[in-house]
Amino acid sequence: TAAGLIESLFEHHDRNRFHVSGFSNAVQADDATERMRKLADAWPPIANLTDTRAAELIRTNAIDILVDLSGHTAGNRLLVFARKPAAFQATLFGYPNTTGLAAIDAKITDPFADPPGETEALYRESLIRLPEVAWVYRPPMDAPAVNALPSQSRRSFTFGCLNNPAKLSDACVEAWSRILKAVPRSRLVLLAGRSAAGARALSDRFTRLGIASDRLELVYRLPANEYFEAFQPIDLALDPFPYNGGVSTCDALWMGVPALTVAGRDYRSRQGVSLLNNVGLPEFVADSPDKLVELAAIWSDQRDGLADLRASLREMMLASPITQAEKYVRHLETALRAGWAKGLGS
Repeated sequence: TAAGLIESLFEHHDRNRFHVSGFSNAVQADDATERMRKLADAWPPIANLTDTRAAELIRTNAIDILVDLSGHTAGNRLLVFARKPAAFQATLFGYPNTTGLAAIDAKITDPFADPPGETEALYRESLIRLPEVAWVYRPPMDAPAVNALPSQSRRSFTFGCLNNPAKLSDACVEAWSRILKAVPRSRLVLLAGRSAAGARALSDRFTRLGIASDRLELVYRLPANEYFEAFQPIDLALDPFPYNGGVSTCDALWMGVPALTVAGRDYRSRQGVSLLNNVGLPEFVADSPDKLVELAAIWSDQRDGLADLRASLREMMLASPITQAEKYVRHLETALRAGWAKGLGS
């Protein structure tokens, strides 16, 4: 979720250089909303305001830099941005594609998710590449301890993906079915959503490709504590493609479970590339579905290596740019101020 990122931003912004207002579009406040409200310098609610009134409020507050965290997701306020209430407007984290709005000046990204010279044509916005990672992950300090590699004490090997099942494309299901066929006595744990009908439909997609239903373990949407425990039986995570995981991949890494990803050609299909490179695991990136199947088979035979990695991944995450919020915010501040100054001078 975006909540952890927003809290990190509000905590670490240099208050000698920035006054931070959170224009809250939350209809119903929760604990995370309250934490963010307390961290902000100002917290004007806009959920009940029209787009025009919200834009007027932003202008009245003399906002120089306005950052979108929703993109085209549900409940967004892109039409507020369309009214250009701030001198410099950028989009960050909440949506992996272009907003398509000329009024949004920049998209915040990184060199792994958007390789220089390769993806500019996909965006209406200019790209601002932070030097390391496009966003930071706030580790859940109440997550359970990392357990031993499950496959060290049994013959079977368990792959898993706890992403939204809507991300499982046909190409993804086909490649993962090939992985199960290539790795004897392997199984796959999947998040099935909320309904039994959805779970059956997901299982049927694999059955039609020759995978017996007993090779799959489908779990329903879980509360936070059970969600993190659901990583414990998994030896190796599989990143959906072409729409990669983001926070969910970080959750897997935090629980000691590395993820195999397929590098695509745009941000949504390169978040895995960014995260794995930033944590120091480029060897888990495949350049094609065929290579993914090959890597899955190789890693399933490297159980001692996976066990060692599992024991050290949490420390690797803490040492990586993915969790270093203060350093990230300094990079972001520099980039936003440069974009704002450039806009004023143009």
